[in-house]
Amino acid sequence: MNIDQLQFFLTVADTLNFARAAEQLHVTQPAVTQQIHALERELGVPLFRRTTRTVRITEEGLAFLDDAREIVARAERARLRFHSADSEIIRTLSIASQSAVVLGRIVPALEALAHRWPDLHPRLQIVPHQHIFSLLEEGHLDAALAFRPEHLRKPRAVYRELCRTRLVCAVRRDHPLAGQECVAPARLAGEKLVLFQPHPDGRPGPNGLLTAHPPKDLYFCETPEATGILVQAGFGVALLPELLAPRLPDLKLLVLQQTEPVSFGVYCRAQQNDALLKDLIRSLRQLDWPLP
Repeated sequence: MNIDQLQFFLTVADTLNFARAAEQLHVTQPAVTQQIHALERELGVPLFRRTTRTVRITEEGLAFLDDAREIVARAERARLRFHSADSEIIRTLSIASQSAVVLGRIVPALEALAHRWPDLHPRLQIVPHQHIFSLLEEGHLDAALAFRPEHLRKPRAVYRELCRTRLVCAVRRDHPLAGQECVAPARLAGEKLVLFQPHPDGRPGPNGLLTAHPPKDLYFCETPEATGILVQAGFGVALLPELLAPRLPDLKLLVLQQTEPVSFGVYCRAQQNDALLKDLIRSLRQLDWPLP
């Protein structure tokens, strides 16, 4: 496997057209096909489904996208570092979260770091929850902002709590529950549920709430922003941590009773003892995180 093969793969994945990819890469179409075939043989899986008219990326190809992008990006950063005209050192800091809402909250911390670390180049990534810890453990991330799982395997990382946040129920303002400030889980038994997946503690829902709901009444979303969209569209009510809840004018947030606040914080690799990471944690702890 080499960088050229990965770049060819990413270009075909972007265009879904071998001829157009060859044009962008300034090579012949057979060269693109040959490199993709070589990569597929090495990985042992098909990356694309090809017909005479269409090209579609496979599930295996989709799963490989993030890895390919990360490898190519790291190679490019290394090239720039050693070919910089002024030989300046670039200090990268890769921070991931499962939500743009969370990354938006750390702006003051990044601003403080920028003053103290002039050579800092932050890399902010939105990563699905199920991939965050593996990327952190494999060294692809320096820090991850995430909920602490209580019922899942604990990641091999150092955790520093930033806040504890309540679980809330987001409803449309024309919903019968919108006149209340809180709601018990039992009151949601007949509601269709829009769920941020996974639930912060690793279970499918708080206090076994979902056991009484048939699959047709459950809608799972990978981002909190998506939960807000489905609630706005009338698909149901959403359950998610208050920290991530969408603040939209036509939605009302109700505190979900009979549930415990969940822990939210920053993870760093266990063996990493870096002054910049320590400064990041200090800066994050100084932010005004919400309290239950």
